[in-house]
Amino acid sequence: MAIDYDTSALPKGTIGWTSLLTAVEDAHLNDENQWIEFKANLDPTTVNGRFAVAKAIVAFANRDPKVAAKWLAGHAIIVVGLEPGNLTGSREVDPADLYNNINQLLAAPAPAWDPTPVTYKGEHVLIITVDPPHQGDPIACIGKNSGDAIDGHIYVRKQGKSERATSADIRRLSARLSNAGKTISGISIEHGTGTIPVIDYPDTWLDDWLRAEERRLLAPLDPPPASRPVTDAELKALGISRKIIADYAAQADKAAAAMAATLGTVTHEESRSEEEYRAEVTVYLEDCRRHLVEAFEDLRSTAATEITLSITNQTNQNYEQTFVELHFDGDVYGYEYDAEFANLADYLPDAPRPWGPWTENRLLAGMRMPDLGSLYSAPSSSFDTLRAGDPWPSPTIRNDGSVTVTCVPVHLYPVSTTDLITLRLIAKAPYAEPVSVTWTATAANVDGKIKGSFTIPVAGATVDIADVLKHRDA
Repeated sequence: MAIDYDTSALPKGTIGWTSLLTAVEDAHLNDENQWIEFKANLDPTTVNGRFAVAKAIVAFANRDPKVAAKWLAGHAIIVVGLEPGNLTGSREVDPADLYNNINQLLAAPAPAWDPTPVTYKGEHVLIITVDPPHQGDPIACIGKNSGDAIDGHIYVRKQGKSERATSADIRRLSARLSNAGKTISGISIEHGTGTIPVIDYPDTWLDDWLRAEERRLLAPLDPPPASRPVTDAELKALGISRKIIADYAAQADKAAAAMAATLGTVTHEESRSEEEYRAEVTVYLEDCRRHLVEAFEDLRSTAATEITLSITNQTNQNYEQTFVELHFDGDVYGYEYDAEFANLADYLPDAPRPWGPWTENRLLAGMRMPDLGSLYSAPSSSFDTLRAGDPWPSPTIRNDGSVTVTCVPVHLYPVSTTDLITLRLIAKAPYAEPVSVTWTATAANVDGKIKGSFTIPVAGATVDIADVLKHRDA
């Protein structure tokens, strides 16, 4: 769960703080996380109360700078006197006295923080803001023995709580300090062999398909063309009498009735009004539009070609959690996987029953086929068990007129190359120039951002899918 609050910027003024406190009151007790902690029943003037605040300040100051930057531009907030569903208020205290008393518990140089008293629903609430951590910051720790406070203890944020640091935490904080002033550099990204295919299709294919389908379904509602009855003279010229025609029709009706009785077929008259049938067609076509958009994405991914991008670290520096974002300019589409696509009809919902009389085979309707799927249930694999509840890292691909790809972070060892991502790419015709790709990269253990660009050639041939997009009854 998460607090329902916009964490893109630090609150400002009475309105901003009131909005935050309202979100806290409406939240869940388990919503404490990397940017906020709430303490309803805490007296910041007591020895243990001052330590609780100091411990939270130390933990927030020891966050990873890049992780902390996801909320409130890196700031963290401690709310005293309010927690979800419980407004207790906090004892009023002079901010200067509070600042001095808590800073006595923090080892110098102490993290930067600021207390703000706020009146919320008639109660005094104390909000403490902790400044963002940065690369090169010293490790924050307790600097005095007092009550539960132990000189030298280091705290970090874990699952929304302030906990004692482990050896791994201390190594991370030491790396944060040792990498002060270092910036990312010497990174290059290249594509392997292969070209981007070009796909050709009319922009109006979806509307054209839907119009054709609408014409097919509504055709029975159109009045039949006027016809002239056959004259006796014309029948005589053909050597046919009206009695022969009547006898043939009677025999055909009798044979049809016998067949219907054998098969259990019953004919029903149309029970819907024209308005009801047209409404069914409208709903069906709207459903088709949604499904065909998905179908076309799968079609494009099937026609696309895999391109593998690699990233090279040309320096002697380790780059941890290297985060890369790529942008493919132009009318290009990107996909992570090759979707299975046979034809558009596989994606379509069931169409309304055609207008007019219809037959029902009651013999077949009464037969039930066995559910073969229920006869066999495959056991879950250990792989699935391992992944249960654990988010699987995957890139984010946005097709919105061009392609923007957010890659899964990778670790870059010194003077090494590693595969960054494999994409299925395709461009829309007409497209002759190479596709321009720009990228940015950051790393968790150093400051700065590096940028670069390259191009990927397009294929000479064009994938023509006009036949696939034709209406099934066109």
